[in-house]
Amino acid sequence: MHDIMNKPELKSVRKDLRNMSTSAEATLWKLIKGQQIDGLKFRRQHSVGPYILDFYCPQFRLGIELDGEVHSTTEAMDYADNRARFLVNEKNIWVIRFENRVVFENPTRIVEEIREVVKKRRENPTTSPYGYSSFPKEENMAGLKSLAKDTAIYGLSSIVGRFLNYMLVPLYTAVLPASSGGYGVVSNVYAFTALMLVLLTFGMETGFFRFANKSGEDPMKVYANSLLSVGGVSLIFVLLCLLFLQPIANLLDYGNHPEFIAMMAMVVALDSFQCIPFAYLRYKKRPIKFAAIKLLSIIGGIGLNLFFLLLCPWLNVHFPATVSWFYDPDYLVGYIFISNLIISGVQMFFFIPELRGFAYKLDKPLLKRMVVYSFPVLILGLVGIL
Repeated sequence: MHDIMNKPELKSVRKDLRNMSTSAEATLWKLIKGQQIDGLKFRRQHSVGPYILDFYCPQFRLGIELDGEVHSTTEAMDYADNRARFLVNEKNIWVIRFENRVVFENPTRIVEEIREVVKKRRENPTTSPYGYSSFPKEENMAGLKSLAKDTAIYGLSSIVGRFLNYMLVPLYTAVLPASSGGYGVVSNVYAFTALMLVLLTFGMETGFFRFANKSGEDPMKVYANSLLSVGGVSLIFVLLCLLFLQPIANLLDYGNHPEFIAMMAMVVALDSFQCIPFAYLRYKKRPIKFAAIKLLSIIGGIGLNLFFLLLCPWLNVHFPATVSWFYDPDYLVGYIFISNLIISGVQMFFFIPELRGFAYKLDKPLLKRMVVYSFPVLILGLVGIL
């Protein structure tokens, strides 16, 4: 069988593949090289006939392949099927296949599975399961069912959230005096908020999904770049707003209440930054936490609005001593912005686990590619708002 191993005509191809290893391949190589796993010796970019395996253990005729999310095209599936038949049926080589993300997210699983396959290989060296893979059809079907359930949870939380927010409109129109133009102030500031959210996220939420699922990319580096870029832009936005607060308030005809602009600037900056952890929860398939944070924040916001706009005025009339130390009956619109700021600040605490446990390091080449990819999303978002 040596005549079909590492054919000379494929030498340059194998060399190029080793020199251009993806981050997933490089990370996996660190795990398995040097006989770290039970003395097993692996080779990189080892060719068998016309096919080149990412990693190969000659002792147990075991190959390891890294893939993107899923081979979705017919051509890719046919190629993988033909290669598996050749390796398994003709050369008695078992092949384990892992998604790239598993290398970064669960390296222990990879080591355990390699050991399990080697154990089976020792027990029965001549018989091999066709197309052995770490993603059998049963798991794929379970994944589809899970995807449908998760999508329903994401959609339901958004629909319920919008419905609950709409309930505030009649409250504002009933409580805020028409002569004060209070509801108009809220509407105008929220319109600017929607525009700034699009600008401050600049399509990076979509960019995160694209590159976190892209073959060869480290999802945690993508996540760190998304957080640092959106967080940095949002921080600069807040600092500029505070620096030129009064001129901005005058320009928007809110010169008497520049604090409205300051509070909403901080709210939109926090909300922009939190778009990335929300996207990360979806990437990690955690719909329950995603929906819980969304709904709890909305319910908390509604609760604060009811407290400031209904309960506090009633207490101010009947038991003034309980609220007179902080409540101003003429500052109703301001309390709407205060409620938003409180909720956005509290919401950050729910994301503490998603903001720890990885290196905050900016990868400039990666960020450049992400920004280029995300820019059309920014344009589409602006068109939708304007």
